[in-house]
Amino acid sequence: MRLSRDALLLIGLLGAAVVFALTYGGGKSRKSDVSTSYSTYDSGVKAVYTLLGDRLGYNVDRLLAPYTDMPKDARVLVVVGPLPLFPIEQDERQSLDKWIAAGGIAVFISDSLRNIPAQYGTSRAIGRGHVYAINSRKAITNKGARDYRNVMRVVNIIAEHTKPGDLILFDEYHHGIGRSAAGAILLHTQRQVEAGAVVVALGLLALCYSKGRRFGAVRSLPSYETRRPEFEFVESIARLYQRAGASDVAAGILVGSLRQGLCAKLGLSSDAPRELIVQRLEAEGSNDAARSVSGILAGAQAGQKMSKSELLNIAREIHSVEKELGLVGTNG
Repeated sequence: MRLSRDALLLIGLLGAAVVFALTYGGGKSRKSDVSTSYSTYDSGVKAVYTLLGDRLGYNVDRLLAPYTDMPKDARVLVVVGPLPLFPIEQDERQSLDKWIAAGGIAVFISDSLRNIPAQYGTSRAIGRGHVYAINSRKAITNKGARDYRNVMRVVNIIAEHTKPGDLILFDEYHHGIGRSAAGAILLHTQRQVEAGAVVVALGLLALCYSKGRRFGAVRSLPSYETRRPEFEFVESIARLYQRAGASDVAAGILVGSLRQGLCAKLGLSSDAPRELIVQRLEAEGSNDAARSVSGILAGAQAGQKMSKSELLNIAREIHSVEKELGLVGTNG
């Protein structure tokens, strides 16, 4: 069988996705030297971030905005290895000085204090707050945390200056993440996960492209038994009998069917008198239905001839009563 152009295109797309996954995802994982709280690499600080929040019960979060937008309830700011591409600007320093002087605690950690402004390169008090400068990222990185003694200085600083509920922020803004965590997710995702995401994206693209297209011979659709609304059948029969000049016969059949259903529902014999049927309906609280049934059965007993409109009206009324009493299903 000759494949269509669309089928060949999708097969090629799938093949390219598999090749990409094997070549890109199968290589060594890319390592990042950025010390963010999202990273699980050696230089990341996710271990200490998780330790403080999940194990020690501190209120920790990430700062995704410049220091000019520092949250008022922040108590401790931890800045680990800020990147030279995202320096701490002069207006941020002024805002940070005011925040520290008002009682904030800033902890700057970087190898040889690289990219740390000189004014924060020495541990000292500023007003009611304090600046701590630590010249080795080993004091907080995932690799350094393998020896608990390395991180005890940071933990002790936080314990000394905080009380339960105080907010501890890890600076991610100066890692280039900004106001969104999406950048961090992309930056520190394993190569295999990235390759898998590309394959999934290509699969979704193929799915969207192939929507509504046919690949192969036409197949018959499965046949399902459809059930038409009961009233449509009743009305059709009523019209048929009216055209045959037997509207009274049609009315008798419809009323007889109603009587049979009522007697079965109420536990009565099929020849139960009209009065007994009405009394049982009233006893069950179906007063409106009881009045309708009384009128329908009384009219049938009279044996009167019916016009086309009268026959259709009584058919609709019977259907309404059966629906109200649950004598038939409703599919329409």
